[in-house]
Amino acid sequence: MDDKFDHTAAREWPPPGHNFTWTTEMNLDGFEPFQFELTVSDVDQMDVSNAIYGRIGGPAPADIELRKKLYYLVGAITVSSGHIEAAMKRVILTLQENRTRQFSLVDKTWTDLHKILVKELTREDGGPQLGKVREELSKHIQWAERRGLKAHRDDFVHGSICDFAMPAIILSRFHRKQDGTQILYRMEQIEAIAENLQEYAARLESLLHGIWHEAMLPADPQVPGYSAFTRPQGSG
Repeated sequence: MDDKFDHTAAREWPPPGHNFTWTTEMNLDGFEPFQFELTVSDVDQMDVSNAIYGRIGGPAPADIELRKKLYYLVGAITVSSGHIEAAMKRVILTLQENRTRQFSLVDKTWTDLHKILVKELTREDGGPQLGKVREELSKHIQWAERRGLKAHRDDFVHGSICDFAMPAIILSRFHRKQDGTQILYRMEQIEAIAENLQEYAARLESLLHGIWHEAMLPADPQVPGYSAFTRPQGSG
C-alpha cells in the first residue's frame, strides 16, 4: 500500500524562491476581518479567487470540525441534486405519456430538463390526472426559482470551497470563459440551501405518487406514527 501523501510536509513556508510574504487583511461586509499571508508570483496579474488556500503547519482542529459539517452539507446538496434531476426525468416521461419510462430518452442536464418541464406546463392533453400534475408542478417550479436553487446547486457542485475555519466560507466560482468570482456564505445559509434542495426533490417526487413505480423500505417502529403505516393482518 502506498504511503499517505503528507500535504503539510510539501508546503514549506515561505515556498522556495520566496524570501518573504505579504500579510493581507480581508475586510468582508458583514463578517469579522481576518488575515492571511500571501506570496506574489512572477506574473503580470493575480486573481485571489484562484489562489491556493492552506494553513501554515497544516489544518487546525477548528478546520477539521468545520469540514465535518461542511462536507456533510455539500454531500447533501449533491445527493439532493441527483434526486431532483431523476425526479424531473420521471415527470417529463409521465407528462409525455411515454410508456417505456426509460431515462435514456431524457438524457439531459438540469438546465435542459427544466426547460422541457416549463414547456410541458403549456400542454393540456393527458386528462385530469396529468392536468393536476401540471398544476402542482407549476407551483413547485416557482417555489424553487424564488429560492435560486439551481444557481446555489451549481455553486457548490462546480465551485471551489475554501474549507478552512474563517469568519466566512469562501466559495470561488469559475463560470465558463470568465474570470473567477468569490461568494461568501455563512454555515446556516448552506444548511438552508441543502434543506431547500431536499424539499424540492420531495416536492417533485410527490407529483407521481401512485403514478410511477415506487420501491419502499419497511416502516421503522421507532418512527413516530409507525402504526399508521402498518398493514392490517391478512392484507396483501
